[in-house]
Amino acid sequence: MSEFSSTVEAQAQLILAAEELVKKHMAAYDPSHDWYHVDRVRRTALALGKSLPKDQPCDMLVLELAALFHDLTDAKYATTPISTSTLLSPFFSTPLALSVFGFSLSSTSALICRIVDNVSWSKETKLRANGEWEDGWRETCWELGCVQDGDRLDAIGGMGIMRCCAYSASVNRALYIPLGGAGQNETAIQHFEDKLFKISGNAMKTPLGRQLAEKRQALMRAFVDGVEEEYALLDTI
Repeated sequence: MSEFSSTVEAQAQLILAAEELVKKHMAAYDPSHDWYHVDRVRRTALALGKSLPKDQPCDMLVLELAALFHDLTDAKYATTPISTSTLLSPFFSTPLALSVFGFSLSSTSALICRIVDNVSWSKETKLRANGEWEDGWRETCWELGCVQDGDRLDAIGGMGIMRCCAYSASVNRALYIPLGGAGQNETAIQHFEDKLFKISGNAMKTPLGRQLAEKRQALMRAFVDGVEEEYALLDTI
């Protein structure tokens, strides 16, 4: 077997090991953040990476691993807080990881953990509010941008609608409360206004991500308008 073929096979085995880690870790998560969500983000992020211009190089293996790991330390599900680097240390300590990354293992694993730690929409929003986002790296790391876009695209459009409802059900959040009702600002439908409608094309990092976001935003807006129309109709019949 040639060195190239061996490297390709080792990378494929590393991806399979990452998939198994994620499936096991997230087995108890609700459907809004299950393995299928992770797989969609991974596939979308890879497509976005491949769509980038040639002058915007992107390490596809780093991108794929970061996409697979992006929700492992989500605070919504962590019973005991743990850092990304600590959680992934056993994975990156394997002979397989060493055979794939060689002398760059330490720097590459640190980069993947750094990407995972910066994917979150809420973290970016907070850092931008404090003037701490534009430090150079976050604006130029295309692996981070692709994973962020993949995650955010899965939060809007048709999948986003279903995920919002699924998460709302898992935390017993009301789907809809009419204007003026107690808890009206803490509903699934309000979440569209509070967050999801803000994930527009302007919030995306890649050209293809911006195109896809606009289409999904239109679908989501039509859905919310339909819900409001259906409720208003109850007063006329």
